[in-house]
Amino acid sequence: DRLLAMGTFTDLAQMLKSHWSLFLGNIIEWYDFALYGYLERFLEDKFFQGSAMGAWIGFGVTFFARPFGGAVFGTLADKFGRSMAVNLTIIGMLVGTCGQGCLPMYANGEAAGHV
Repeated sequence: DRLLAMGTFTDLAQMLKSHWSLFLGNIIEWYDFALYGYLERFLEDKFFQGSAMGAWIGFGVTFFARPFGGAVFGTLADKFGRSMAVNLTIIGMLVGTCGQGCLPMYANGEAAGHV
């Protein structure tokens, strides 16, 4: 009786079928945060001139930026449709990811790495 009150297997399967992309996105996002925390020592030396504070501030900025991005893209989704807002976020993630890959390292002594 208690098991039936909680829902059936088909209810769970239906929820997973309709929300799998949300679960996957959340898992990948938290994996990204965990990976940044694990690699913080490397990032500190290579990109933040040996400043642990700078590396953790760079990490913390992402948590403060999330609500603002939600407000901006939520408003865009309300005005122009969810599809356009999702496409913009995907393009933004693509540009950000490629941009990170192109960053020069401070340890290489490149002029842009000192900025």
